Amino acid sequence: MKKIITIAFAISLFHNFTAAQWVQQFSIGTPLYNVDFVNQNTGWVTGNNSVILKTTNGGQNWFYQSIDLGYPKNLYALDMLDANTGYIAGWFETILKTTNGGVNWNIISNVPTNAGNSNHACTFINTQTGWVCSSLGRVLRTTNGGINWDTSFADNILRDIQFLNAQTGWVCGDGGTLFKSTNGGLNWIDHSNISNSDLDLFFLNPNTGWVVGEQSNHIFKTTNGGSNWDTKAQLPGGSLMYSYCVYFASPQVGYVGGTYTRLFKSVNGGFNWGRDVLSDLGFINNFSFLNDTLGWAVAGGTIIHTINGGSIVKVEQIGTQLPLAFELFQNYPNPFNPATVIRFNITNRTHARIRIFDIQGKEIDIPMNQLVNPGSYQIVWNAGNNPSGIYFYRIETEYFAETKKMVLIK
Repeated sequence: MKKIITIAFAISLFHNFTAAQWVQQFSIGTPLYNVDFVNQNTGWVTGNNSVILKTTNGGQNWFYQSIDLGYPKNLYALDMLDANTGYIAGWFETILKTTNGGVNWNIISNVPTNAGNSNHACTFINTQTGWVCSSLGRVLRTTNGGINWDTSFADNILRDIQFLNAQTGWVCGDGGTLFKSTNGGLNWIDHSNISNSDLDLFFLNPNTGWVVGEQSNHIFKTTNGGSNWDTKAQLPGGSLMYSYCVYFASPQVGYVGGTYTRLFKSVNGGFNWGRDVLSDLGFINNFSFLNDTLGWAVAGGTIIHTINGGSIVKVEQIGTQLPLAFELFQNYPNPFNPATVIRFNITNRTHARIRIFDIQGKEIDIPMNQLVNPGSYQIVWNAGNNPSGIYFYRIETEYFAETKKMVLIK
């Protein structure tokens, strides 16, 4: 009994997420909205209260870049063209530009709080030509580095915009708003027929793109420039379990982020998605990847980083019949090398978390952390990066918690 009590105490004491798939690099006490890296060392992050952060060593250290906008602004949009030139856009007409890596941010547009449009996203194809979308359906275009801007209108509140070249671009927003332009944003063609959810989008090229529905959690894909959109998947959802952003690092490898550290990864172009489990950091608002494995994301007020593309753990429902009781089963095989199956029963809709601890009681992984419906489930935990030894796995729900022992022998 004494040994069990000691282990339980250690488990409650060491509650630090240490899995090496996504690493927390930097945290502040305000939400962060966007991240953009131009190479493996140099990147920027923007956020609430006019926050602009920069790193020159891959995120090991971050420093603030100051800007006086008169009022604290939410800086939602960020697009860096290279290590010197980039643009930021945000609430109440804010548009900023740098030509020296952020040493100075020049104010192109800015009005007092609660005046004018709020800019939500920007996209640039070179240092001179770019677009900004905002509330009230407005799209701005510049072809001379922000000196002058043309104005066009799509519809509704616009949340995201992306141009692939000087002519072809997309914009999306609330209530299923989705428009395409083939003349540089002068006119917009309505494609708002795929979803009623608020939308976010990402295109790899003029033909291939994805859209995610915030409330519905549906993933849509086109391979012919939007002539057809296919529903590829629906991510697990529920009350306030939303999907905010979609990003593809390559034609096969993509990510979706959302509320309560909802992070999903696909390795087959969006057909199937696995949950990439993180500790509770907040809402994931954006990604920046340099290739399939090297990337960054902003989650709440935290910047996170991966060098291996993250770790996918699939939560598989193996039965829908209502179990008689909550139950955590013994893993199998046990002993194991390097993977083992962990099964459990859920009798009420609840948020369930599985945590893994070593013999010292130090938390080493959180392979599951999500809302689940009643039923029987299993996950496969891979200990390929861990040494032989005794480990403990623990399930925690609103109604039930239990810990069991397992042995890894290599």
